Amino acid sequence: MTVKKNQRSASFVAFLSLTTLGIYPIMWMGQTWSELKRELGDDSMRPFWHALSVLVPIYGLFRIHAHFRTINIALSRTDSRTEVNPGTVIKAVIVSAVAGNFASGIAPELGVIALIVQLIVTAVAVSHGQSGMNAYWECKAIPETAAI
Repeated sequence: MTVKKNQRSASFVAFLSLTTLGIYPIMWMGQTWSELKRELGDDSMRPFWHALSVLVPIYGLFRIHAHFRTINIALSRTDSRTEVNPGTVIKAVIVSAVAGNFASGIAPELGVIALIVQLIVTAVAVSHGQSGMNAYWECKAIPETAAI
């Protein structure tokens, strides 16, 4: 597959999410929000603050949902049949966080395992979002045929 200008390898995005211990997903949120802002022509979108908002408990979940929903809005403007699933992403993030806190409360040594699981869930979620963005860029790169 040829990588277009704004496309990123979804597997590399997942790799960066894991190896930066969750820092890259915050950067990814800001970068893709900036791309979506340009594509959707919405000057009210603030990429820097959007990225930082994921660090705010509870509110961050709403912003993650909005991020994936906005990817779907962009995808709906193309011929792509790809969709991302904001609800599933949020459920996975909540379940991994609750399970991690529960496991850490039972046995502190499980905290490391819980952190690894949370990083994996985050990496999969960001990879899922990047796949949606890549589908958008792929459809956008296809030139529209002129009516004859």
